[in-house]
Amino acid sequence: MFKYVSTPLYEALANDKYVSCNCTAATTKFVLPSLPNGGEDITIKKTDSSANVITVYPAKGQTLDNATLQVETATVIGAITTSGNATIVITSTDMAAQTLTVSVPVLDGDAIAITGRKIRNVLNGLKAVTNAFTVSGGDANIVLTQIQPSGNDTTLNISIDNGTCTGLTTASTSTSTTAGVAVTISTQDAYSTFANNEKGWALIDAYSNTSTSQGLTTPEINEAVSCTATSTQLNLAGTKATYASRLMYLGVPELDDVDQVTTTVNMKVGTYTIAASPDVPRVLTVSHTQVGGTTDTLGTIAFVGTDSAGAALTETITPLDGTIATGAKAFKTVTSATGAGWVIDSTEDTITIGTGPALGLPEKIVASTTNTIALLAGVTEAISAVGTGADIPNSTITITSALGGTAVHVLTYGA
Repeated sequence: MFKYVSTPLYEALANDKYVSCNCTAATTKFVLPSLPNGGEDITIKKTDSSANVITVYPAKGQTLDNATLQVETATVIGAITTSGNATIVITSTDMAAQTLTVSVPVLDGDAIAITGRKIRNVLNGLKAVTNAFTVSGGDANIVLTQIQPSGNDTTLNISIDNGTCTGLTTASTSTSTTAGVAVTISTQDAYSTFANNEKGWALIDAYSNTSTSQGLTTPEINEAVSCTATSTQLNLAGTKATYASRLMYLGVPELDDVDQVTTTVNMKVGTYTIAASPDVPRVLTVSHTQVGGTTDTLGTIAFVGTDSAGAALTETITPLDGTIATGAKAFKTVTSATGAGWVIDSTEDTITIGTGPALGLPEKIVASTTNTIALLAGVTEAISAVGTGADIPNSTITITSALGGTAVHVLTYGA
């Protein structure tokens, strides 16, 4: 759905797809709709030449790539020596009042941790504070974290002082723990396209109105460049442009873990104990270790679980002597692993069951190095291997760099 807006606040609807904003009168606060939004992307364009900007916000409780919530920390100094009220003053442009003075009852003998807890409890009961911040911290610390990424508020401050109580050392200035970063669109005809994933919104396409000519050594999406193309290249580009594109969030996968699913155990004919399922949908591995000098007849191991979409999934993996055997299908969960055909030689060999580097995609996609881009922690990554794409379990990618607890996104077209 196409829409034109010129108001200071616009809360997008689930069926909005292209929204043009005129910020001539005032800065526009643009709130993206709640997920999942039917899987629709949203493109936001600034149509005016004023200095006012569009600031993009996720729906409350959701995330937005490239945005950072500001965090401020104050610390109580000194134990209470006379009962009364401590005075807390919060200053922030994110609050409606911008300056808020709060009295917190304290008692003679309250240690700094007790005073800190009392301050946090009082602040958590004030809508004027909790409409703009989450209140947290421990011991003597009072921590305010923005609820919405409105940018870095240089006025944000928490001061702590004696009111009618005594014993506190004045702490008039708090500490900026994390600077806030907002996602903005600031120039005429610039636009940004956002796609949703299971946790929040990701910026997948941004255009800045610039006439700078550049080479194509490190091109960005929709970067302004000067180049030439043959008719064959243009025809290919036109064909690719008709394909659907999809941004997928694959989670925060850990390093390959050889005993994630089953820790070291003697081989057998029968059911193995499952310790845990994979951290994200990914392929399974079986690691074999010879015991006793001669390798057993290894047989097979049959796995039962679910795929990325939650559908039932089975796969049989044949262990390899003294090394790692890797499956081809991505399992989201593993409910059973059953050995068959194993025959002992003299002493039981051992195995572990773990996870491999190939990550499962959430839908059936024939991925390749030409139609798929991988991002590890927001940085483009080379794809070293792909699955067959015959079905969801076989729709996998492997990136070149080692996984290690950072977010993985995949952008693909032409599935």
